[in-house]
Amino acid sequence: MKIILDVMSGDSGCEAAVLGAVNAYRNTGVEVTLVGDETQIHEVFKKHTLSLDGMTVLHAPQVITMEDDPVRAVREKRNSSMSIGLTALKKGEGDAFISAGNTGALLTGATLLVGRIPGVRRAALAIQLPSSGAYGPLLIDCGANSECSVEYLMQFALMGNAYMRDACHVENPRVCLLSNGTEEHKGNALVQETHKALRAAHEAGQLNFCGNIEGRDVLGDVADVIVCDGFTGNVLLKTIEGAGMTLMAKVKEAMMTNLFTKLAAAIIKPKLRPLKKMTDYRETGGTPILGISRPVFKAHGSSDARAYESAIRVAAAYCESGATEKIAEAIAKMA
Repeated sequence: MKIILDVMSGDSGCEAAVLGAVNAYRNTGVEVTLVGDETQIHEVFKKHTLSLDGMTVLHAPQVITMEDDPVRAVREKRNSSMSIGLTALKKGEGDAFISAGNTGALLTGATLLVGRIPGVRRAALAIQLPSSGAYGPLLIDCGANSECSVEYLMQFALMGNAYMRDACHVENPRVCLLSNGTEEHKGNALVQETHKALRAAHEAGQLNFCGNIEGRDVLGDVADVIVCDGFTGNVLLKTIEGAGMTLMAKVKEAMMTNLFTKLAAAIIKPKLRPLKKMTDYRETGGTPILGISRPVFKAHGSSDARAYESAIRVAAAYCESGATEKIAEAIAKMA
């Protein structure tokens, strides 16, 4: 197993990505191709006295920044770490590609340089949300496609269903459609028409559609796949992230009020660790872009070494699951 990692595009710089890759190899045995400025990469190895065991360096002198226009950057910065890494994936030089860089550029590059699965109209970002269940529900799409059609949402449902079934081993995933009410007639025209199409797919045995889901229920153990357009999904995702950070900050502030609350904090701190872990993006590390013909993962822009290590672990597990092939089968049946 070999993962191709863009070490230049994240906010934390080359060092965090390299350290995460080294830790991932030590703990999982997954080999990593580091794509970026070779001088900076070797400086990190020298600084921390690290071994190059399990590592391959692929030189890329350019970087696609967060401010770059996605389409122009992919076309003009052909020697960027993102473009060279995606091209290496297309050539079969690795099993998956990970980047913490510009989301639009990554989606564009994955589509143009690697290619979509035959029949897939739009690739989609999918992320597992924190939840009280064993696996958090998969939110698809969470930012790639602001404007969607019924066909796009149907494909998102099928791709998400295949991912949860084959990559996460969830038997008969519960697929729900995000709306402003659980009733069948709720939602805008797109949601109502998609509801009908998903109901028909359920009756045909293609997936287990469980109806609409409201925003207040997305973190409960109600659904395994939550389908929506990318605009709505991204707003929901950022709201959850913000609420989680605010909640943890307020809990910490309350516990530091006086001596008694500090003593109470010392007692309950071990019980709060699972909650903090559940809301920590560094645990999941990377988000798959479903619908691309080879596994491509988007890591959080602020990823540190721990987040990169998690992303490599998650990408390796995804490759072993064969989920991409199962998604291709599901889309072929839909066609």
